[in-house]
Amino acid sequence: MESNLIQESYQLNVPLRVQVGNAGCGSLFSVDASNIIIETVKPSEDRDTKSMVIRLYESMGTRTKTRLHTSLPVKEMHWTDMREQAKSTQAVIDGNIDLAFGPFEIVTLRLIKA
Repeated sequence: MESNLIQESYQLNVPLRVQVGNAGCGSLFSVDASNIIIETVKPSEDRDTKSMVIRLYESMGTRTKTRLHTSLPVKEMHWTDMREQAKSTQAVIDGNIDLAFGPFEIVTLRLIKA
């Protein structure tokens, strides 16, 4: 069930913004499954400067295993509820986090920077 409908919709309705700077070119986050959408990347609600929240969802109604990769120096990840309250912790190895999604599941993660 491969479809780029969701990605094409985002490209049309929320075009990519490029910011000029000295950091070089690259992506901060990526996933290896096309049906997993990175919806939100934001500071945590408690304004902890060493953490950020990333929210992802499964868009095609299928169970999916994927790997989230980040180029940021992250030491650990917390599975959270939608209010960003930690439920469990998982180590981050070389910027990779293995994730499993149920159909249409929304996942909220709190990443702790090294």
